Amino acid sequence: MKTSSFRLVWVVFLALVISLVPVYKVWSSAQAKDGLVAVDASGVPSDAQALSLAAADEGNVGAANSVDILQLVKDHFGENAEKVGFYYEDLVSGEVVRMQADQQFRTASVSKMIVLMALMERVSLGTASLSDVVVYSPYDFEWGSGVIAYEDLSQPYVAYQVGTLAEYAVVYSDNIAFNMLWRYLGTEEVYEFFERVIGHETNRGVLYMSAEDAAKLMKLLYEGEGAHYDTLRENLKHTVFPILLEEYLPVGSVAHKVGFYMNYLHDAGIVYSETGDYILSVFSVDLPNGYEAIAELSLKIYEARANG
Repeated sequence: MKTSSFRLVWVVFLALVISLVPVYKVWSSAQAKDGLVAVDASGVPSDAQALSLAAADEGNVGAANSVDILQLVKDHFGENAEKVGFYYEDLVSGEVVRMQADQQFRTASVSKMIVLMALMERVSLGTASLSDVVVYSPYDFEWGSGVIAYEDLSQPYVAYQVGTLAEYAVVYSDNIAFNMLWRYLGTEEVYEFFERVIGHETNRGVLYMSAEDAAKLMKLLYEGEGAHYDTLRENLKHTVFPILLEEYLPVGSVAHKVGFYMNYLHDAGIVYSETGDYILSVFSVDLPNGYEAIAELSLKIYEARANG
């Protein structure tokens, strides 16, 4: 399916994507400073929608060590704390820390975890296989991150195995792969799965998610058994976006999914550490210097646990 010319184009494209990450960081920070507001197709400011759905629950549950994660988070974000939804769970002790963890945000690419986890469940049940084939449809096309958009899609019967689409959706955050998997599973099944996992209804018109919702998907992934879950975890550790939660942590220690859309910036993942594994989920809107702020918070938590 791939020609040598495509491979050359892909290498150039990948280099361009990686080189543009610092530029995007600066651009995103400038947006936040200028107070830009994302608007969805309905014409309603997305951050207003998100804030109207906010729930202000915060605190520590089952604290088992001397590290005050909640205070660390509040001190770190300061006056910008209201722009952040935060969820932390120690997977050994069971300690849970929340700060505006139920606040709903536009999901950006973290939404890919909904489809990927629904797929993993289907594979576990034997009602789907990673070797199944999905034929590309022009309705699947979407510019943005990924590799499929840069392949020759004009040929008849362009098709990909489900396992390949899952890999692309994770490693390259491929939008077309995500759309194809969504169509493969079916809209109703995807939403029913997501609502069952998070325990509440969701907006079925425009995807929204909270830091806690994303954390529940990550915990399900952490507990998943089988080679398909192993592959997904490994792919999430080795994406082309080694930023945010992963940026200052040891290579390969974070299985995470980033998302950035206009003035929204999120990351949710599993952090594997010598002091015990934990889930960390940070969602934000209009957060000044957001990339660095989230990356530094991740490092602070990692070091506080190591020294606590």
